[in-house]
Amino acid sequence: MHLQLPRSFNSQCCRALPPLFGCKWFISGRTGESSSISIPTSGLERLARQSRTPYCRNVVQICCRRFIHISHIDWETVKPSKAKWNVRRVVVLSLMFLMPVASFGLGVWQIKRLKWKTDLIAEYENRLILPPLVLPPQVNPEAAANLQYRRVLTKGKFRHDQEVLVGPRVYEGESGYISITPFEREGGSTILVNRGWIRKDMANQRKRLSKALPTDEVFVEGLIKLPAKRNYFTPDNEPGRGLFYFVDVPAFAEMTSAQPVIIEELATKYIEPDVFVSWEVLANAGIPIGRLPKIDLKNNHAQYIATWFGVCIATSIMFVVMARTPKSTTAQKMKHLKYYS
Repeated sequence: MHLQLPRSFNSQCCRALPPLFGCKWFISGRTGESSSISIPTSGLERLARQSRTPYCRNVVQICCRRFIHISHIDWETVKPSKAKWNVRRVVVLSLMFLMPVASFGLGVWQIKRLKWKTDLIAEYENRLILPPLVLPPQVNPEAAANLQYRRVLTKGKFRHDQEVLVGPRVYEGESGYISITPFEREGGSTILVNRGWIRKDMANQRKRLSKALPTDEVFVEGLIKLPAKRNYFTPDNEPGRGLFYFVDVPAFAEMTSAQPVIIEELATKYIEPDVFVSWEVLANAGIPIGRLPKIDLKNNHAQYIATWFGVCIATSIMFVVMARTPKSTTAQKMKHLKYYS
C-alpha cells in the first residue's frame, strides 16, 4: 500500500527528510506543483517507531505546512480600478491645494484686522487724555455709542433703592457683584451708572458704611462704554427672583425708568489725595471699586497672523510632497509582494 502526498514542498524542506521517504522525489519537486509521490508502508512503520524523537517531530511539522504561491492569486479581483484611483487622487490633491490657499487668505485678513484694531486702540487712547465732557440733560444712546472711552462728568443723586447687582464676578480672587445704580441728574433725566465691584458679603446694603451709599448730590466721573456682550454660556436674567447674570442696559433702563445709557465710574472717588488706599479697605467698607481709566481691548491678531501663515507653509509642503509622489502601479505592487513573500 502506498500513501499519496502532494508534491508542494520546496527543496530545503525536502533535505530535512530521511532517506526512507525518498528524498530524491522531494528534491526534484518544485514549489507550486500538484503532482504526488509514493511512500512505502514500511516507511510509515519506521516513522511511527521514531515518532518520539526530535528529528521525527520536525518531519511531521514540515509535512503539515501549507505553501501558497503568489502566482495562484487572482490580482484582478483585489486591485483597485484605474478610474477610481485617478478620481481619488484628484480629490485629495484638490483638498490639499485648497488648505494653503484658505490659510493664506485668512492670514491676509488678519493683517487687515490688526491694522483696524491698532487704529481703534489709538483713537480710544486719544479720547482718554481729553478733559471730561459734561453730559447734556438728554443723552442720545446712538451718540453715546460713538463716544466710547470718552471721560464724562455729571452731577446728581444715586437711587440706591433701585440698585441692581449683577454677578457673580471675581475680583482679585474673591467673588462679588457689579453694582448698577440709577443716577438722577439735574434736569430730571436718569441714567445708569456702573459703580464697580463689591464683595459678596456686602450685597446687603445694611452692612455697608454710609460713605458707600451717599445720599447727597455728588459728581460722578466715568467712561462711556458699551457693556460686554453676553456669551452662550451665560444664563438668562431672572428679574422676578432678583438674579442678574449679565448687564442688559435696555431691560435695566425699563425697570428703573432711566435712559438706556450707562457709564462706568472711575476708581478716583472716595480716595483722598496723596493717600494710598488698598482695595481691601474699600471692599471691607462696602465701597464699590470702579474701573481704571485704561483701554481693555484685546489685540491678538499678530498671533493669528503667525498661526495662519504657519499653517499655509506646512500645508504647502504637504501638497508638494503628495503631488510629486508617483502613484503605485500594478508592476510595483507585484514586485513588492514577490520580494516579501
